[in-house]
Amino acid sequence: MTSLLMLRQGEGSSRGNVAWVGDSKGRLSKYRISGKIAKLLYSVSVSRQEEPMIQSRIRKSVAVDADESFGYFLAGRSVVKFPVGSCSIYGSCSSCMKAYADPLGCGWCVDRCAHQGECSTAVEAQRCPVVIDKVYPTRGPSFGGTLLTIEGDNFGSSIDPKESSIEVIVGDKVCSIQLWTFTKVQCNVNGSSNATSAEIRVTVNDTSYHAEEKPYDVMDTQIAQEPFQYVDVSISRIYPTSGPVSGGTDLTIRGNNLDAGVKREVRLGDYHTCEIYSITNEAVMCKTANIAADVIRSHHMKISYLMDGTEVPMSCENCTERYLFWYRPDPSVESVSPKAATFAGGTNITVRGRHLDSANQPMLVLQSDGGDGGNGISTRCYAWDSRNMSCTVPSLYNSTIVKPERLQKHKVPILVHGHFQMDGLRLGSKPGKQSFDFIYRPDPMFGTFAGEGNEIEVSLSDLTLEIPGEHLDSIISKEEVDVKVGDVNFACEVTDIQPTALFCSLRPEDFKEVSEHTVEVVLAGNTYSVGAVRLVPAKVARHTGLIVSVVVVIFIVVIIVFGVLYYIRHRNKKKVPEYFVDYRAEDGTRGNNYVRPNDEAREALMGQTFELDSETRAMLESEKILYQREYLVLGPVIGQGHFGCVYRGTLELQGKGEVLSVAVKTLHNNSRGVEIDGQAFLEEALIMKDFHHTNVLSLIGLCVDTDGQLMVITPYMKYGDLLSYIRDERNSPTVKDLITYGIHIAEGMNYLSSQKFVHRDLAARNCMLSEDFTVHVADFGLSRDVYEKDYYSGDNKKTKLPVKWMAPESLEKGIYNHKTDVWAYGVVLWELMTRGVTPYPEVDNWDIVNFLKQGRRMQQPSFCPDLLYEIMLQCWEEDPKKRPAFSRLVHEVTNVITTLQKKKRDRPVGLKVTYVNYPRPDAGHDEDDDDEAGPSYGR
Repeated sequence: MTSLLMLRQGEGSSRGNVAWVGDSKGRLSKYRISGKIAKLLYSVSVSRQEEPMIQSRIRKSVAVDADESFGYFLAGRSVVKFPVGSCSIYGSCSSCMKAYADPLGCGWCVDRCAHQGECSTAVEAQRCPVVIDKVYPTRGPSFGGTLLTIEGDNFGSSIDPKESSIEVIVGDKVCSIQLWTFTKVQCNVNGSSNATSAEIRVTVNDTSYHAEEKPYDVMDTQIAQEPFQYVDVSISRIYPTSGPVSGGTDLTIRGNNLDAGVKREVRLGDYHTCEIYSITNEAVMCKTANIAADVIRSHHMKISYLMDGTEVPMSCENCTERYLFWYRPDPSVESVSPKAATFAGGTNITVRGRHLDSANQPMLVLQSDGGDGGNGISTRCYAWDSRNMSCTVPSLYNSTIVKPERLQKHKVPILVHGHFQMDGLRLGSKPGKQSFDFIYRPDPMFGTFAGEGNEIEVSLSDLTLEIPGEHLDSIISKEEVDVKVGDVNFACEVTDIQPTALFCSLRPEDFKEVSEHTVEVVLAGNTYSVGAVRLVPAKVARHTGLIVSVVVVIFIVVIIVFGVLYYIRHRNKKKVPEYFVDYRAEDGTRGNNYVRPNDEAREALMGQTFELDSETRAMLESEKILYQREYLVLGPVIGQGHFGCVYRGTLELQGKGEVLSVAVKTLHNNSRGVEIDGQAFLEEALIMKDFHHTNVLSLIGLCVDTDGQLMVITPYMKYGDLLSYIRDERNSPTVKDLITYGIHIAEGMNYLSSQKFVHRDLAARNCMLSEDFTVHVADFGLSRDVYEKDYYSGDNKKTKLPVKWMAPESLEKGIYNHKTDVWAYGVVLWELMTRGVTPYPEVDNWDIVNFLKQGRRMQQPSFCPDLLYEIMLQCWEEDPKKRPAFSRLVHEVTNVITTLQKKKRDRPVGLKVTYVNYPRPDAGHDEDDDDEAGPSYGR
């Protein structure tokens, strides 16, 4: 004890002596003194926690008000004013009633503890109300079973059921009591016939009496401040549906209100669980367990999501049969090649083994000697089949293995340790190994030619180029080097690579002797400019003056003749820039027939066809994307265009016992030119083969028909192209659905931009919609075949341009890059929010450039959230540098949904709004006149 304040408190017979005692730990206690007996009434700490280093003891000096309402105590460096003459020190009704020995005569006054002098009405000294502090959860499935927990005070007790009872009502149904204490109640909520909001009502009748613990009655009913929400819970999609026996597969369950209730569990079959690590309203994520292969009795196990003891139903047809999990054999790695790359990465390594396609998210992980994952980098790998997998080596500049500033000066190789993370399994480069050595080598650096202006002359008698550089021995193979001369890729065949020089051989037939051709080296996605080259005639040895004279004369004559011919040929020829456009009248009645079959399509397959040469065929076979014709079965025609037909079909995967549902594109002979169209057809397929992303249409493979006709095989997209889907009045996408499609497209374009690929023709017509309503960016060149009327010819009508989707710099200067794709993405968002209205419907194609240069943009569509329209305007910034990157667009468009979900209660229009076309593309005019429909536009 360090301080003491003695007071005499109370009225009449209850008046008595009290002592306020302070101690060395900063606690202040109130005692009632009766002779030599001191009864503790109250105790509290008054020391300041923010001053732990200061002595907190309460000092001896004490003062009190004249009416003894407040006492003043010195605690540390602070003066504490404390209500020594008030009952308000007792914070709850129960503590107030237990303080019956306090001479102040404390009782309950409406909502606080007080003596009669502090309360305007009579104080209650024998009864307390029910107190509800916390109720959880506040959401549960409509089928019931949720364990509801209520915390508070004065709930009575189950010790004496004759004198104490409690009833919890949720809505109009009794909640079955499971646990009952004085401060906590738990009960099981009964189900509801529909999703609704129900009040929680607690009634307590407790007349039991215990002098020390409960010297009062509780007879009260209270309603919880927040009601209980019954919600409908359902599952719409589960993926993936297979994984290795060793487990570790990330399983995702999507649906509605999946975070409701209390107890949640994911089961595979009857006995195996999937450990949940993330739960949101729309998704549950878990990792599959490691199970022994010999305990599997069935290859396919039912996937069940249980909430509060009840299995959540599926919302789609045949979901139960479709969503079965297949535990597949564990993958194993047998060889990895190469095991080296440059600091910049980009090298493709090939992995061979068994069951490599069992893992859903195979990763290549590279770490420094620490090996704890802190200093490392990883990248996604892609399994082409059970035996082959490829990974693109990540850049060392994006890792913490070596600091970037040190890496710039590093001149020697760096050894790291690599492994493959196959879901829950870690594999090395050979069976039984868990890691392998991987070498990062310094980046090759190419110099420039030594000639004036970095230009050299090459004689026709020796067509070898020597390109200087440093660390060129870091190049893994000659095939990965592209020496580009002019616009021709791989124009100079690499013959030898030395540490300080690269040698390649030109093909003279590809170039004009008198022209200067720029030379660039493309390696691992990086381009190095090394100068220019000019071919000159071979030098002739001068044995006699006569030979010299003849050679000189002939040379002069040749130059004169060549100059005259060159002048005549070019004097009246003025090349029109390819970004100028020329309107071509086309039959605009062809819509997207991917989902609207045409019986006449088969007739177009008669006649001459495009055939593969032996070299191309060999290349396709080496890439393992050329399938035998007998495994491909063509079904009905589901689409046709000027370019070719699209069939629905099936493809049997040889050796796997699997049959895929596919779409098969074929080329027919009534297009502009079989060879030209066939080449474009093949080029699109070869572009697609390198893309592997959920939101980018992938290539399954190619096939050659018995008559030599080329067929491109892609996954079957049930709903066809996105433009046709959103225009179809039979479909009812909500605002949230349309924005989600925009997110899918942004994610696909973000992937393409990371692959250094510029689409040039992004539009809703060029995106496909799969059965699970996932959008895939597609049609890298063939889409203009189906929507011919949306393109206008340029460059002597050989190149067709989608002018209403093009950025100003593309229209004026022919510039195409990722920022021009961003502009087109903004137009796609506008297409989505208008359900397929052709952009700038009141603007003629010839006036688009002037329209945009005046700073005018399309107006905000109806039902389009303000945040989304702001994103559109960012995409349409005149300065390309101000347009956002696709990585940022993914985040911002996703944030639109998140923001609207938070505000939907306050908005008259929410995410679930379904609306018709604005205006309908076919309302009141022919489809050819789409460019004339729609709202007016202003600045």
